[in-house]
Amino acid sequence: MKLLYDFLTIVIAFLLYPFLRIHSRGKRRLSERYGNWKNVANEEVYWFHGASIGEVKGLLPLIRVLRSHQPQARILLTATSPTGLDAASDEVDAAFLMPFDHLLFLKKPLSKLRVRAFIFGETELWPNILSLLTNKGVPLHLVNGVISDKSFYWYRKLRTLFMTALGHVQTLSISDQKSFSRFLELGAVKERMQVTGNAKHDRVLKITSKDTATELKKQFFLEGGRVLTLGSMHPGEIEYWFPVLKEALVTYDQLSILIAPRHREKFSYFHDELMRYGFSFTSRSKMLQGEGACLPVCLLDTYGELEDAYSFSNAAFVGGTFVDIGGHNPFEPASYGVLPVVGPYVHKISPLVKELADEDACIELPDISGVRKFLKAFMEDEQKIQDAGERARRVFQKHQGAAERIYKQIVSN
Repeated sequence: MKLLYDFLTIVIAFLLYPFLRIHSRGKRRLSERYGNWKNVANEEVYWFHGASIGEVKGLLPLIRVLRSHQPQARILLTATSPTGLDAASDEVDAAFLMPFDHLLFLKKPLSKLRVRAFIFGETELWPNILSLLTNKGVPLHLVNGVISDKSFYWYRKLRTLFMTALGHVQTLSISDQKSFSRFLELGAVKERMQVTGNAKHDRVLKITSKDTATELKKQFFLEGGRVLTLGSMHPGEIEYWFPVLKEALVTYDQLSILIAPRHREKFSYFHDELMRYGFSFTSRSKMLQGEGACLPVCLLDTYGELEDAYSFSNAAFVGGTFVDIGGHNPFEPASYGVLPVVGPYVHKISPLVKELADEDACIELPDISGVRKFLKAFMEDEQKIQDAGERARRVFQKHQGAAERIYKQIVSN
């Protein structure tokens, strides 16, 4: 199994190279994927690793807790996507893309590092990197451990490979009881595991007062009205929302819509689709340049302002749930008392959606008719939507403190 894994890894790495070179996101920092890390300092570091932007955001609260306890600590961050690095590179001392998991690409960067601990998120169980670090005597700590229904199907088929990788891990901080059972089935050592919750949900809010949120809202829309944010949208989700939103804007003059694509290279795509559907809209980038007017529809084509938008929204669609992505974090809007709305594809966030749904703090939409029904309730039953949003905030608040619990587990081993 290991030989086959190594063979496939190196074949895939070389086959992907020409495609990554021409891909708008793939070509960024491309050489780092092949082990070319420049200016690596020869100093002891805590090495944090997360897959993409969602997983890296889940590491940030833990990075901040570590900083509070060890202000002089040096922190290295790796991710498998450039957007993941963008989310946190200003809070760490160095940041690189993780090389492909083969000795050919890992040997050079690892030879320069002195790693105090390797702390990796969720299910980033890369066998070679874990084995190499173990051989160097580096403690390994899995944090925010979670295994979705879809992932578990494939992990079980590769159980032998993952069992070996899990055997190297010193502590496993697991998000929920269901994932705890699944890690056990894959071969994790029970005595090394603890259900701590997920640090992704344990964060300091950027916007802390209603007055600040109100002022932010004025930058986007005219006073009054109800704001629906479509957060972390993927292209395939347009067909469920745009036709119904077009109808709703005719019926409800107090409806304001903020559309936030998941990836920056899709900004122009969403712009063109808004034009094709005949929306009257502006873009955040134009507004910042003093060119855009306040209109009922705004395209959020800037980076780092989605949390601002949630602070003044009344409800928010969680992207990646009307396409087979599996969903992004519903606690991001919930943390502001904003009602999360999801489509049918929630396999990555099913425990959170269930927890919210059990408290009547989330709306699940099966199809376009569900979108139409939701928009009617959104505009005509303001109190019901507000109450559900407050329940969502309370569910979110139950998860606070995970980062401190995880940190204590790491330093006690």
